[in-house]
Amino acid sequence: MSGRRIVRGVWTLFAILGSVAWLAAVAGWFRGAGQVPVLREAPAAGKQIDRYPCVSVVVAARDEEAGVGEALGSVLDQTYPGSLGVLAIDDRSTDGTGEIVSGLAAQRPDRLRPVRPSVPRRRKSRRVAPAQSRAAGLPQRFNMSKPP
Repeated sequence: MSGRRIVRGVWTLFAILGSVAWLAAVAGWFRGAGQVPVLREAPAAGKQIDRYPCVSVVVAARDEEAGVGEALGSVLDQTYPGSLGVLAIDDRSTDGTGEIVSGLAAQRPDRLRPVRPSVPRRRKSRRVAPAQSRAAGLPQRFNMSKPP
């Protein structure tokens, strides 16, 4: 029976050490999260923002002719003082989605870049990756089920 007690004690020790490590990680995250500057709080704190971060918006659309123009127009009309880029992925649409995106890109070439993936229709992450690689500040590849 002493062998079972030793095994149970070892597993208990692992559980305790794992819990302590997890709590330390969570406490460190909360401590660090309070130090991340939030843009909307800067004017209230009297701080001047000399450089805004670059923001890239990736919009994937397939057969969204009815709403893609309004959705992209809303993103393009944002008044963001930093650099804002929009990548519109036409995911092999069979309606007029591609034409609407191309028309908006012709009007706003400074902010909107249309992308039509050439990868066969297998996995969404493979279709989005070509557009994502063009986005400033985003990782080259990611899994859609996990945030970048």
